[in-house]
Amino acid sequence: MPQRLLIMSQPSPEQNGSPEKSARLQPHSLRRLLYCYGAFALGLALSYPLSAQNIETKSDSAKVAYFAGGCFWCTQEIFRQAPGVTSVVSGYMFGAETIEIAFDPAKTSYEKLLTIFWRAHDPTEVDRQGPDTGRQYRSAIFYTNDQQRETAEKSKRQLQVTHTFPKPIATEITRAGGFDRADEHHQNFCRKNPNNPYIQQTLVPKLKKLGLKLP
Repeated sequence: MPQRLLIMSQPSPEQNGSPEKSARLQPHSLRRLLYCYGAFALGLALSYPLSAQNIETKSDSAKVAYFAGGCFWCTQEIFRQAPGVTSVVSGYMFGAETIEIAFDPAKTSYEKLLTIFWRAHDPTEVDRQGPDTGRQYRSAIFYTNDQQRETAEKSKRQLQVTHTFPKPIATEITRAGGFDRADEHHQNFCRKNPNNPYIQQTLVPKLKKLGLKLP
């Protein structure tokens, strides 16, 4: 599709020498007009697949969730066992250890994933989880669209109103940004290293509390 369309101005009556000549549509002017209409129609046709692609991207984003709840060695394993979850990847978003959760909306929902998220860690902790301290271990929900944002905010409000936790919830709710996949040795760490002291002391008690399988 042409990147730029130049439309030359028509000569004025004074330049033509008579009003009748300026009012008459010359053949080359007609060709230019048809070219403009053709270029416009072509632009619309080429933009259609792009619009469809954008719709598909928005649709796909509803099937992905991003949560930060402490060390991703723990959160990855917890969500791997959640019904309806198709994959969990450990990584980083805005400096926080984050997991990318792909899920099947026909088998689970974003609300159910949030319920697991609240139980999988202590959302009242500020910049820490258990033995791990620092901003990278903060509690955060990174939403991909307005529906996820509204759902997350509503879920957080309900927990605060019902005083589910003894302290205020510190979880931040922020629009998702770039997700950086962690190195391969971090992926499914607990299944590769079930006897690791950290796994035994930190993750195993969480799995027992949630009624999940041990590594």
